[in-house]
Formats: sequence, structure tokens, C-alpha cells
Amino acid sequence: MTESELIQRCEIEHLKYGDELHLFEVGDFYEIRGIEATEVAPLLNLPISTREYDACIRYKERVAIIDFPKNDTKYVEELKRRGYYCVVLEERNGKNKEG
Repeated sequence: MTESELIQRCEIEHLKYGDELHLFEVGDFYEIRGIEATEVAPLLNLPISTREYDACIRYKERVAIIDFPKNDTKYVEELKRRGYYCVVLEERNGKNKEG
């Protein structure tokens, strides 16, 4: 599964269940991507940036991203306080896998 496909799958699950957020573990940070990032950025008072991902062989797409340090628990605590269920996706061997 490509990175873009994984983000799309997470967005579909988020739209289905509403309270599920996907936190991508990247080094010492968690990233929230796509529509999930644009939804919760104002709640966490975090700026939105974008990153380019391969959407398919022919083109790339820019995806909204917010990130915060894993060891700063206030962000996850705030999301839980607001009723979100956080799912962490770990990166293994350079690829994201559900963890």
C-alpha cells in the first residue's frame, strides 16, 4: 500500500466513524494527515503544513499535515478529552504499518 493509499484509507475510516484519528509515528513525532489534520489543527492550535505524496505513477498530490512531539502528551490528552480515539501507525523499515 502506498503512502497516499494509506492516507486515503485513514480518511475513509475517519469519515465513517468520526471519532477515530490516525497518528503516524515518524521519528520522535506524531503526524496527523489529510482531512483529519485540517479538522483538529485548530483544536490543538497547531499550524498546518503540506507534504507531497505519490498519488499514482502519473502525479503527486499535496496532503495537509500537522505534527507534534511524541513525548508532549498534552496533544493526545486534548484529543481524547474532546472524544477522539487515537490510533497510532508505526513506521517500520521506512514504511507505515498499523501498530
